[in-house]
Amino acid sequence: MKSLATDQQNKPASLLRYFLLAGTIAIYLVVVLGGILRVSGVDSGCTGWPLCSGSWLPSGEPGSLVAYLHRLATLLAAPLVFASVWMVWKERRGLGWIRLPVYGA
Repeated sequence: MKSLATDQQNKPASLLRYFLLAGTIAIYLVVVLGGILRVSGVDSGCTGWPLCSGSWLPSGEPGSLVAYLHRLATLLAAPLVFASVWMVWKERRGLGWIRLPVYGA
C-alpha cells in the first residue's frame, strides 16, 4: 500500500507528464493543420486577427474552417507549452535531460 507522502511526491511528476503529453499532441495538431493549409493553398482562408474575415466564427468554406481550427489549436498549444516550461523550471531545474528540451520548445 502506498503512503500519502509517496502519492504527494509523485503528483507533480504525473501532472507534468500530462501537460507534456497534451502539449505534444497540441503542437502536432498545429503542425498538421498548418501543413494542410499550406498544401491546399488556402492559407489565407481566414484573414485578419483575431477575427476571421471580420467575424468571430469562420464562414462555411473549407479553407476558412481549417484556418480557424489551426488558430484554435495554436491557442490551445501555447498555454500548455508555457505551463510545461514553468513546471519544469519550478520543480525539475536540476534535471538537464528534461530541462533543455522543454526550454527549447
